Amino acid sequence: MGVFIFEEKEADRVKVEKIVHRFGFKDKSLIVFQNCNFINEELFSSGFSSLNLYLLALCFNNDQLAGIEIAKKIRLKDPEGLIVIMSSYPQCILEIINARISVFTLIDKNQQFDDILSEVLQDYQERLMVKNPFFMLPGKKEIVAKKDILMIETYGAHQLKLTTLQQTFLFRSTIKNSMNQLTEFWRVHESFLLNPHFVSVIDFSKNEITLSSGHRAPIGRKYKPFL
Repeated sequence: MGVFIFEEKEADRVKVEKIVHRFGFKDKSLIVFQNCNFINEELFSSGFSSLNLYLLALCFNNDQLAGIEIAKKIRLKDPEGLIVIMSSYPQCILEIINARISVFTLIDKNQQFDDILSEVLQDYQERLMVKNPFFMLPGKKEIVAKKDILMIETYGAHQLKLTTLQQTFLFRSTIKNSMNQLTEFWRVHESFLLNPHFVSVIDFSKNEITLSSGHRAPIGRKYKPFL
């Protein structure tokens, strides 16, 4: 499972990455390509075991529309993947139709791009929750529904505390390892991982996030730009 960005324009690529980071997708769950005419075959070498999101920018290079062939290859290799086309050119819609490529949606870069991409990422997070609904507690024979998790925080050396609305669980692991199962969660601090569905208030003046349950978590300086 992961988010894949295909964007040649550096300014647009940085903008898309910043929005994607805000939804907690980074490190192993995010792969960025800077060439819309080339894709590493290794991407497809191990197959797909979960739902992937492809953010593919279409642009014209020497009167040729870059990205169409990659879209075709992605659809062939990953029939269940969500392909999102990003472009500033209205004619790209016709090109996609003519190529008979099934896509999740098309986003006009000139029309409320940030808001629409954020809606797409929120929808993707919800789909991941449905497709992979449980978190397995490392070292224990217990699972917790992801939708019930409020937060995970460090609790002593090599130990974490997982909090739900009903109870808490202690287990041995790290925040980084937990993110492998909870890629849709937000890491807001070195010691805190939050379920974005419970985020109620983000207070940058206090560097603090309040959840709808009343729980609070600090915002780390390193993670502040991604919120």
